Amino acid sequence: MVGRSRREEGNRLVSDLSKLAILGTGGHGLVVADAVLAMGGYELVGFVSGGDDSAVLGIAPVLGDDRDLLELVTTRRVASVAVAVGDNAVRKTVIERLRDSLPEWVCFPPIVHPVASIGIKASIGDGSVVLAGAVVGPGASVGECCIVNTRASLDHHGVLGDYASLAPGVTVGGDVSIGEGGAVAIGATVLHGRSIGDWSVVGACATVIDDVPDGVVAYGTPARVVREREPGDRYL
Repeated sequence: MVGRSRREEGNRLVSDLSKLAILGTGGHGLVVADAVLAMGGYELVGFVSGGDDSAVLGIAPVLGDDRDLLELVTTRRVASVAVAVGDNAVRKTVIERLRDSLPEWVCFPPIVHPVASIGIKASIGDGSVVLAGAVVGPGASVGECCIVNTRASLDHHGVLGDYASLAPGVTVGGDVSIGEGGAVAIGATVLHGRSIGDWSVVGACATVIDDVPDGVVAYGTPARVVREREPGDRYL
């Protein structure tokens, strides 16, 4: 056990936190890569994916699928991984699998585009991405492995639970709480002080004026619950 700990410590010391790989090569992989490159400070070593690679062609090499990630981090000393998977439940499954299979010294850093606005006393959790033009207001909390997408806003003291997501153009008022895995679709609006439950989905362009319970789909203006859902069910 002592020998194993020393080997892991040695691997960590010779790894490079500035070397980063992105898991995911679709459109979300492209916008995450855009944020990584705009941030500076990271060498984008490449992508890993099991799907369509066309979105990221010419940006960095595609180095296999997620089964090749262990070899990548050990042979290339890549110590930072960004998981660019848009579906909240799938992202949770992937990250939990990677945390179980990769060395302890591999990290999932927050990725924050330099033209996003992060307010005073706001916090961004590990593995989360905040993309171009997004706003995270003063005192707001973005949990682990979340997405605050292009031009989305989470106003003051808002809480975005782990694995939750705000799609492009979402407007969330102050003191709003969105539970684990909650997804607010493109262009929706959530009024001040409302809550959205765990693994619930708010449809595109909806207006949330009342609290939304756990595990449902709601859409319309005003938003109404239209069905129940489980984590991993289709969004709409």
